[in-house]
Amino acid sequence: MNPNFSKKISTYCRIVQSALVRGKKIISGRPGTVSGIIIMLGYVIAICGYIYWADSTRIRVPDGGYQTLFSACAYPVGEAGLGENDLACFRRELRAWIKQFGLAQTSAHFDAYIRSDEGVRLRGGACHALGHDLGEAALSSRYSATEILNSCSSVCEEGCFNGIGHAYVALHQDGNGIDSFCKPEDFSGPRTRTLACYHGFGHGFADVFGFDLEKNIRRCDSIHDTEGRFQCGHAVFMALSTIPPQIIKQAKLPPDIPAFCAALDDTYHSSCFIFSGYLIFGIGGGAQAAFETCGNVPHRWQEECSARIGESIFLSDKQPDHVAKYCKNISDPLMRKMCIGMAAKVAVTDSASRIEMGGAVCAAAEPSDQEYCFAEFGARIEETRGSDERTRVCALFPNQESYCLNQD
Repeated sequence: MNPNFSKKISTYCRIVQSALVRGKKIISGRPGTVSGIIIMLGYVIAICGYIYWADSTRIRVPDGGYQTLFSACAYPVGEAGLGENDLACFRRELRAWIKQFGLAQTSAHFDAYIRSDEGVRLRGGACHALGHDLGEAALSSRYSATEILNSCSSVCEEGCFNGIGHAYVALHQDGNGIDSFCKPEDFSGPRTRTLACYHGFGHGFADVFGFDLEKNIRRCDSIHDTEGRFQCGHAVFMALSTIPPQIIKQAKLPPDIPAFCAALDDTYHSSCFIFSGYLIFGIGGGAQAAFETCGNVPHRWQEECSARIGESIFLSDKQPDHVAKYCKNISDPLMRKMCIGMAAKVAVTDSASRIEMGGAVCAAAEPSDQEYCFAEFGARIEETRGSDERTRVCALFPNQESYCLNQD
């Protein structure tokens, strides 16, 4: 139940109490009379009418449905992406809707908007950021865990649960009760939402307590659900991979990251090894040291480790030629392709980047790597923003358009 509805419920209860007392006096004063029964029925009808009015004013959305959700907000002219300043209006409107119409209605209309033609430019990183606001607002409005698990945005699910994890940890200043929150007894929805909830807490630990890697992993240890513990730990490492280098240099990291990864519980091994090269690069170890680190992790994680370095290089300065320069130094062809491909893909999902920058990354790559890079870049656009947007962006690179569209 929407907490904002409580005042109406309180008023309703007072009316019911008054009606019952009044009705009792009327009927007792006129036993068996038709007039007494009619008056009592009048009170019942009035009460039912009030209930209908109170509930309908809570859930009724404006005419036009999802199209009215962000009608007060405008996209910047000529931009393919939205920066933090551009998102301010969308965030403000989303939170206002939750207060007025409740979480379930707002989530449903938010998802419909993102799926629509109007919402295509809110997909990717912007969708994640708005989902974060949705989750924070849901928890601050004191919805139950079950209501949140049922109603959190399905389109921007990860962002929504990240917001919940952040808000929960900020509110309680600890991670106690995570299992009971993410796995309430009366929730029968899909397991994926439970795991997304655990993942959100990993981000919450990093957001609230800072980037002390070892302490945040220990906080995840309190989770009893094995898959949930993995999701929490993965998010702790992921949080470090999405912050600017000037901040990660301030993070508290173990002096020997590969040794730290090897000593962790098996639950965290994959996540730690995958992000180890990025962490080396982020703290100032240099690209060469980062790639060497990836070459020394267990073989099954080497490729993704290298790919994450490409992502981190792009996020560090948003210069496509810099990414290409670093990735070209990788001798293994597959690892080099994954490095450049991940950098191109993150340009699509980073809310502060123009989507075309991903194509520029691919265009700056070695000719032998461009087909793979553009195919990955185009697929990520379609996955997050739809086929029409893929067609539009790929046309900006006529020499590699067929690669971008994955045409033979």
